Amino acid sequence: MVLLLKGSPERMESLSSKKSSEYLKASEHLCEKGFRALGIGYKVLGKVGKVDVKKVSLEKVVEGVTLSGIMCFENELKAKTSDSIK
Repeated sequence: MVLLLKGSPERMESLSSKKSSEYLKASEHLCEKGFRALGIGYKVLGKVGKVDVKKVSLEKVVEGVTLSGIMCFENELKAKTSDSIK
């Protein structure tokens, strides 16, 4: 079983087994450019049954995640949105 995770880049980096200053720099750069950044990671759990998964706490399972990358999104405002913000 492979666990796929997503979260803020800062949170994903804090859970990671290997720290990377480049990872957070890239995330900050994307955010400065106006993108929304989402950290992506995974952890190989091996052969795990449904009963085993229910017994383990989420905090224990997500420890030691391998960072996979950063997904970024652009969220442009619609023309009508600026009127409703005022």
